[in-house]
Amino acid sequence: MRSRALLTISLALLGRLDSGAQELLTNGGFDRHLFGWEAETAFQPRFEPGSVEASSEWSASDAGQRQGSGSARFTLVGARGTQERAALYQCVPVEAGRSYVFSARIRIERQIDSTLTLSTRFFADDRCEGTRLATVSAQALPPLCGDFQSTSGEWRDVRRLVTAPEGARRARVALEVAAGAAPTFCAFASVQGLADDVSLQEIEPPSATWVVPASAHLPGAFGSFWTTNLWLANGSGSPGAALLTFSGHGVDGRGRPERLVTVPARGLVRLQDAVGALFGAAADWGAIFATLSPNVSLVAENSTPSCGSGTVGETVPAIGPRDFIGQTPRLIFPVRQNAAFRTNLALANPTEEPLKAHLKLIGADGTVLAEGEVTIPPLGMVQQSEVAAFLGVHELDGGWLEMTSATENARYAAYATLIDNGTNDPRTLLPIAQILGR
Repeated sequence: MRSRALLTISLALLGRLDSGAQELLTNGGFDRHLFGWEAETAFQPRFEPGSVEASSEWSASDAGQRQGSGSARFTLVGARGTQERAALYQCVPVEAGRSYVFSARIRIERQIDSTLTLSTRFFADDRCEGTRLATVSAQALPPLCGDFQSTSGEWRDVRRLVTAPEGARRARVALEVAAGAAPTFCAFASVQGLADDVSLQEIEPPSATWVVPASAHLPGAFGSFWTTNLWLANGSGSPGAALLTFSGHGVDGRGRPERLVTVPARGLVRLQDAVGALFGAAADWGAIFATLSPNVSLVAENSTPSCGSGTVGETVPAIGPRDFIGQTPRLIFPVRQNAAFRTNLALANPTEEPLKAHLKLIGADGTVLAEGEVTIPPLGMVQQSEVAAFLGVHELDGGWLEMTSATENARYAAYATLIDNGTNDPRTLLPIAQILGR
């Protein structure tokens, strides 16, 4: 049996983007050769003999396409029945209970029965040795058989939110390629990929859940095509984060994948066509649930190209816990249903239990015109187009909706759009607290 573990190092230059936060990693852009990084390989024969090569070297390719810059290239070629690993790592100080974002840019060109992994392992020992207190990993790809190009040569951002556990003093931050971790039917194991712009920064941890009740990547009435841009703002001196989930409509949203977005200190981030680009929906609409750091704010833009030039649409601020609806009534007005206008209502449930929203439609003179209930699934969204007609009122020049819920511990978000039937242009209607007379 012949085995070989090879680690080669060359030089690269890489500029880095400064988010205004303290960077815990040294030389995360590899612009100072290998300064700050440690390299290692490991080889263990398993079920079948074979030759193995594993390497980590610097490539001229750069995620930001900056002249004179580069990235780390990982290459592994082996046989089934071996376990091979090549890694670059740093051991950096952390503080127990604090939250951090570990991020990198990854481009995997070819992969069989192998992984390229970003990991953060926490230790009480100052040398990152001994018992691990916790491990958070992000696999860029699952270990599948079949030779394929995974990202078509495109760079992808990989981010993980981590919290240092009790007793943690250090974190071992690593980029590593591995193969043959478990028996498979693959005859060979190989991976070739690049890593760049590696970062570990402390952030304000996401805490409160906010809701964008309606978002879309979808054709609509009169030839429209609606998309949603998200804007995240951070006016503080510390970086923050948002954990975003797209729910779809009329379905249980539990278990849907999250997307982590970091917001630099004193920064503004735009996520263009979030439903299509960020969540990969081909034609869908629903709510976006956002767990935000206290220093991060969220606004959505729903828009469609207009008949002439430009766009028409609306701006919808994310609805937060103070504005959720429960047993205390809230109002939306003016509600109109006639030849000139229609009113659509969106309801979103930020809890993990189903609930019933009670709707009462009231005319301009205070007369109760209709009542009804709508069931909202857990972490789900329901839209009632032409909500007055849904409640049985097909002609209404002006009225309001009173919204409550009899479900115990109910909390839901609501907003409506008053739509001009001539131009298809929406106007945002947000719920307000009911003013009770004495």
